Amino acid sequence: MGERREEVMMELSFMEIILIMLRRKWLIIGCSLGCALIAFLVSSFLLTPQYQATTSLFVNNANRTEDSVTSIGDITASQELVGTYIQILYSNAALEAVIEKQGLDYTASEIRNMVSMVAKNNTEVLEISVNSDDPDEAMAIANTLLSVAPDILTRVVRFCIGGSDRYGVQRAKSGAEYRIEYVNLFIP
Repeated sequence: MGERREEVMMELSFMEIILIMLRRKWLIIGCSLGCALIAFLVSSFLLTPQYQATTSLFVNNANRTEDSVTSIGDITASQELVGTYIQILYSNAALEAVIEKQGLDYTASEIRNMVSMVAKNNTEVLEISVNSDDPDEAMAIANTLLSVAPDILTRVVRFCIGGSDRYGVQRAKSGAEYRIEYVNLFIP
């Protein structure tokens, strides 16, 4: 009635495990080298390398003069503007301006898939990154998007605030590439 099953447990000591592995060392080495060779061949011949170019845009909502003080409200407004500016720069108009200026053979949708924009650590800094299989192309698209950003943003802001001149864009040119120091939106 009560058949008893006895389970046999096999215990191996650490030394026995080491001895088993040493007896099969050539199998372990062969498998490791085979996997490494397969990984090398796949990464060398089947995968296309991707390059990333990154640039930044500083958004400021205050009328800055040398002796002005930036308030917490200006910083908060600037942080909120970054999200708006990201949406504007993802628009077809902005991306088509990049395509036209660079003479690229891409659609706005293809460029949109190559570009990523984020507010850096929840600050007023907008980081623009472009991924491409050509490093020069990635850099050119990032710099062109950065250079057309003030005009696109200014046009949208001018339209939204009724065409008045209550905005400002300051640029600094460094060598062959644009670096935008401030995009100011002055709303009294």
